Amino acid sequence: MGLDMYLDARKFISKTNFGLGEGVNDPEYNYILEKSPKGLTDNDGYGYAKVTLNVGYWRKANAIHNWFVNECGGSEDNCQEIHVSMQELSLLRDACKKVLDAPPEERSDVAGEVDLVPVDGFFFGSTEMDEWYIADLEHTVKMIDNLDSVDYSGWDFSYQASW
Repeated sequence: MGLDMYLDARKFISKTNFGLGEGVNDPEYNYILEKSPKGLTDNDGYGYAKVTLNVGYWRKANAIHNWFVNECGGSEDNCQEIHVSMQELSLLRDACKKVLDAPPEERSDVAGEVDLVPVDGFFFGSTEMDEWYIADLEHTVKMIDNLDSVDYSGWDFSYQASW
């Protein structure tokens, strides 16, 4: 039990790709259908697939969770799915870097400026700005850098936590 946090990438793939010509199936859709159990098929001709990939995970990184809630979720924290853009993820990365680059004696003030202060919550973990906090920020920077190195056009991102 505790704060588990997930960043997912999703893509909607329609059966018909009108850019390829009328009635032509999208190769991505065909590939997914081929990999599906036999018998699962589109019987009415209006098929689509939704692909979801987990591209990020944190555990008890309460400052990161609080950032998503405040900056992307309208300050509402009900374990709801929060849609985020690549631009917002870049802002999170920049905020993490700002805290990491600050001298240790200034980190608390900088964290307050960029909304990365640790917060209390139901099994949210420590509120200390210790080595675990720093590791969470470093992990976040690395994760978002990885996303930046991949072409995610056509994909949507969402964050969701559970506790």
